[in-house]
Amino acid sequence: MVKYPQARESLIGDLQSLSDPAFQWREWANSPPRQGSPEPGALIYDFDEFINGWHDRGLIADAPEKEIGVVLKNSAEVAAVAAVTNALNRVRDAFLQYRQCDAHLRGTAEPVWPEDKDVSVAMYLSCARWPQVVEAARAAYTVFRESDAADALGNTII
Repeated sequence: MVKYPQARESLIGDLQSLSDPAFQWREWANSPPRQGSPEPGALIYDFDEFINGWHDRGLIADAPEKEIGVVLKNSAEVAAVAAVTNALNRVRDAFLQYRQCDAHLRGTAEPVWPEDKDVSVAMYLSCARWPQVVEAARAAYTVFRESDAADALGNTII
């Protein structure tokens, strides 16, 4: 049992979106952004909304161990969320390194990409590190579903 089950369902929906490359290309890279907030547990159809939502969660992304009993159920979920966050950060870092290298090669003080928003969704999804994000999300989604199944049976996963 968690204090905020709707926030948990939203997180699970995020993991499902993040674990499905076909969905990502179809809905994030090749479709215009949709308006409105998704229902808890629904797939997020806008990449910027997903990325901002993941990092806006604060403790879930930055200190997931503090979310046990709040949104997360156990240490397996903490490790799974940390793995997804780490994978997303590696993709972000790859683009930051590219921007710095690009600025250096051009001999300019400012990179050609002044802000991350100038990086297209297709560039993120094509990044050599993106499959690590997808795999971490798939593993996390499985961990969350196993936790929920164990709770339904009256078992506890530590």
